[in-house]
Amino acid sequence: MGLIAISRLESHTLRSRYRHHKRFCALAILLGAGALASANVASGASAGSCPVHSIPIAPAAKGQPATVRANHVSLQHGVATAHGNVRLTRDGQALEAPYVQYNLNSSAANAHGGLLYYKPGLFLKAQKGAININSSTGVFSKVTYKLPHSSVRGHAATVDSKSKQHYRLSEATYTTCPLNSPTWYISATHVDLNQKSGRGDAWNAVMHLYGLPIFYTPYFSFPIDNRRHTGFLAPYEGHSSQSGFSLATPYYINLAPQYDLTLIPRYYGKRGFQIGALGRYQFKHQKGNIAGQYLPYDQRYGGSRSFVHFQDQGQFNKYIGFQADYNRASDKTYFKDFKNGPTGTSTSVLERGAQLTFATTGARLNVLVQDFQTLYPTSHRTSFYNVFNYNPYKRLPSVQLHLLSPTAPFQLGLNASYTNFVSGNPNAVEAQRYNAKPKLIWSIDHGGWFVNSQAAYEFTHYSLSNVRTTGPNRQSTSINRGIPSFKLRSGLRFSRTMSNGWIQTLTPEAEYLFTAYDNQKNIPIFDSGMPQLHYQRLFASNRFTGIDRIGDANQITLGASTRIYSPDSGRRLAKLELGRVTSLRKLKVTLPNSSLTGYSNYGSDFVGRLTLSPLRQIQLLGSVAYSGEHSRIDRGRAEFLYATKAGYGVNLGYRYYRGYRPARGANLGPNGTIQLRPNQYDTLKQIAIKAYAPLGQHFKAVGRWNYSLEINQTIETIAGIQYSPSCCIAAQLSWRRYVDNRGRNGKFQNSIVFQFVFRGFEKLGNTSKSFVSNNIFNGVKPGRSRNTYNTLQTQ
Repeated sequence: MGLIAISRLESHTLRSRYRHHKRFCALAILLGAGALASANVASGASAGSCPVHSIPIAPAAKGQPATVRANHVSLQHGVATAHGNVRLTRDGQALEAPYVQYNLNSSAANAHGGLLYYKPGLFLKAQKGAININSSTGVFSKVTYKLPHSSVRGHAATVDSKSKQHYRLSEATYTTCPLNSPTWYISATHVDLNQKSGRGDAWNAVMHLYGLPIFYTPYFSFPIDNRRHTGFLAPYEGHSSQSGFSLATPYYINLAPQYDLTLIPRYYGKRGFQIGALGRYQFKHQKGNIAGQYLPYDQRYGGSRSFVHFQDQGQFNKYIGFQADYNRASDKTYFKDFKNGPTGTSTSVLERGAQLTFATTGARLNVLVQDFQTLYPTSHRTSFYNVFNYNPYKRLPSVQLHLLSPTAPFQLGLNASYTNFVSGNPNAVEAQRYNAKPKLIWSIDHGGWFVNSQAAYEFTHYSLSNVRTTGPNRQSTSINRGIPSFKLRSGLRFSRTMSNGWIQTLTPEAEYLFTAYDNQKNIPIFDSGMPQLHYQRLFASNRFTGIDRIGDANQITLGASTRIYSPDSGRRLAKLELGRVTSLRKLKVTLPNSSLTGYSNYGSDFVGRLTLSPLRQIQLLGSVAYSGEHSRIDRGRAEFLYATKAGYGVNLGYRYYRGYRPARGANLGPNGTIQLRPNQYDTLKQIAIKAYAPLGQHFKAVGRWNYSLEINQTIETIAGIQYSPSCCIAAQLSWRRYVDNRGRNGKFQNSIVFQFVFRGFEKLGNTSKSFVSNNIFNGVKPGRSRNTYNTLQTQ
């Protein structure tokens, strides 16, 4: 075997000429051939899911000088001629062929009889090739190419490297399927790839499916890297009961590196043509987006429809930050009508506001301006049920100040706030609320045990307006409230190694809380609510959220939590939490139109939560709130999750929540006014099943079913099936039937989405997985929600 190593001087010259050469990636940019534009996440580049095979040539080491190895090597007049098992390597490049001529002076190499060529980012198999290393030009004939570390591959009659960053392919194909039997591929008479601009241009391009041409275009331009480019994105379509068939064709505009714009024209079969737009921007200390939709004339609604959204957040400096959010819909049924397929949701309240935050060590100041647009129907048919609708107060403005001294173990703190509550209802009470809570904190933590305590006094002043100042039910325009409180919390931390090697931790803890009683029935409710009771809430200073209700307390909280870990993997095998609040006197403070679920006269429910994971494939979850005074379960939830690496999975769940909202019924009061039935509340009882599994070699199925045991009715059904005849193509069909949350008697709506997926190319449509979420109870947690139909509305 012969070997020729280029001299040190020649090797240095070669290295200097290639010092700034970028990776040779001709054909690599065909990754994006299916997308006409690239907008970060919307890029057409995708590695696909077909097997990635190793290249049949050994790569060369970077920085290696030019070296030729062969069975026979001769050097004459600066030209190396090699025969038999020739291997030419240099600085990461490798060329193997039966015959190679290499000119040491011009750095030109010619190979014949079939060659293999590798460079980081590209592998070629060609009949012959001529390469100039210095100028990065060359021509390969009868080429089969592959992108290493991906499933992208194809053929080309010739590959002509015009320069370091410009390539031309003639009679080229692109696919992510196996080349011997591609399910789909793209062919073009010739393709220009410009690595400097990040664009590719194809002429006479044809999409083939199972060998049959299905789409032709004389010319299109596409992205070849992750940079953003102007052009059309992949269209998507769907169908819903409200709007019929819909088709959108987004057009992306790359305005500048810091901002862009996407225009989204969409056609609804039952409504007409809609134009939408999404603008995004991101600077060093600020980012945000603005979006809008406009339908000039809705054929079903009988007028124009629109929606506007704006969101912004950033920092002025390291101490001051800001954020803003604005949403506005043209009418109250906009989101009911334009849910845009199975992934869409409805909403009843739109938020708009702005917040300025100042934060430094020991101090935090928030200034908030907040408004809402409510979207409840106001027609006579539904007005009877508007009594249940939640109309939040506007905060114009709300100012919060938090101070805490850095001294330890004693610290002085202050929580102070001012809020101006404004209602959109002309008959509602409005207020300016001033609140100050100075506190003294003492805490110590020695690892194995800890103690912390707090003494505080909370003073609140209300200046009310729009109240009745005369008559038997007259109200005061000024209310003052002062409530002292004290709490002491302590706990121990234990750890032990069990006989089987598992590690168990145990943390018992106790807290004493005293909060003086103050009659607060004359204070309107502006922002207070009744949260779910769980283990951590047992140790809260107030059993209500917000400030309008400060719960009286003379109580002791006892709780304990334990965890078991595997010493080998660190995986948590089990977690158990148990606790209860015992009140030393009868609780007096209540919240109007709330069932106070979780608390009785002399304390809270017994609260427990258990998580078990005996195997990586199995997880068991259970939580319960049990009332000892009434001998009943107030809240319960149980879930079983099973998943395998083979793609099988099932999730079974049950949840029960007593008194989670006022009962869906009301009395007709004086002068035709509508009043809630006192002390009557709805109960939530649901079961849910989610399952997914491969069906044979080419099919996968997924589905979810939610059922209300309280009204004996299905709430939501979702089913999806995917057909994958090969590793590079798939078709998905998804169907959703769900209850419309508006009104007392929800009506079923239907949505259908179909999508065709060319893996490594582009997806057309939305995926069924996007709306069959991991949470089988799709929605927000139950609380004081009063605007849903026996289910929890998805926000």
